[in-house]
Amino acid sequence: MSSTNQNETLGILVCTHSTLAGGFKQAIEMLMGPQENFETIGLYEGDDIMDLSKKIIELIQSMQTHKNVIFTDLFGASPTNSAAMTLVDINASIVTGVNLPMLAEILTLRNQQLPFEDLLMDIVAKGKDNIRIITKEMILEG
Repeated sequence: MSSTNQNETLGILVCTHSTLAGGFKQAIEMLMGPQENFETIGLYEGDDIMDLSKKIIELIQSMQTHKNVIFTDLFGASPTNSAAMTLVDINASIVTGVNLPMLAEILTLRNQQLPFEDLLMDIVAKGKDNIRIITKEMILEG
């Protein structure tokens, strides 16, 4: 298993439909302050997915990181498909179904010496664990 190295910051790119990725970045910076090697890009109506793939490669290369994680909003949708097309050109893994807890977790843990695969499994678990249903009955029961 490969490990993330404290001297090798992991690059993070969030790629979603419309302005969702930018909203995630604003929320993260509100909670955690500015983050290095954390980029976002959105796909808008009428955009070409090949152009999006090129922009993804450019953003990943601009971070000058050895390993990268691309977060996308929907498995099988255009942002994910565009990101998948870039994997032959960049060193990255894709995590679909992005949510705020996942991003906070990876930004907190990315410089620790964890096996890369374990880090990815941890952030997926964190994302799933934060999906809950809260009902009126639960509140009333205390």
